[in-house]
Amino acid sequence: MSIEEVLTYIFTALGSGFVAALIVYYKASFKKSAEIDVISANIEEIIKQQEKLTAATEQVKVDIEHQIWKKQESEQLIRQMIEEYYTCIDKILHYMIDEYHSALIDLVERPENPEIRASLISTLYIPEIQDKHDELIEVINEFYRFMQEVYRNKKFNDGKVPSDEFYEGVKKLDEFADKAKPIIIEIKSILTHKINTLIEIDN
Repeated sequence: MSIEEVLTYIFTALGSGFVAALIVYYKASFKKSAEIDVISANIEEIIKQQEKLTAATEQVKVDIEHQIWKKQESEQLIRQMIEEYYTCIDKILHYMIDEYHSALIDLVERPENPEIRASLISTLYIPEIQDKHDELIEVINEFYRFMQEVYRNKKFNDGKVPSDEFYEGVKKLDEFADKAKPIIIEIKSILTHKINTLIEIDN
């Protein structure tokens, strides 16, 4: 084999290997590029999902804060109603006395009846006390029937209440008070427990 043939063979071999190497390199580079594109696309998808998750999380936080606010507003309203109910039932016994007194001296301006407001509050805001409140209403209804009798007797006695009936009426007021006081105490106990529960929830 001549020198020219040997050189030709060497360059031919080197050329084939070089081309093969270039092909392998470019194949590897293309494969690597494709992998990078896939990874990049995956990252972009993850970022989009993360953005959606963040937005959803923020909405949930807003919803929770709104619910907490509504709950706090509701609890605050219930506390206010309990306080008002307390005031109403504390006035009931005084109302009975004032109502009886106004009947005796023919007062044009009648005392305000706290039972009406108390009944509304218990029905709408404090269902826990409804049974006990109904017991209190029974006592108050007895008082109303007693007052109807007082007005009837006045009508038949020229608008006056005989002294014996007056003292009998005072005794009846004491009886109503004796019936109402234990019920009021039980109601206040239930309401105190409810308020304490609301305070514990807040803390």
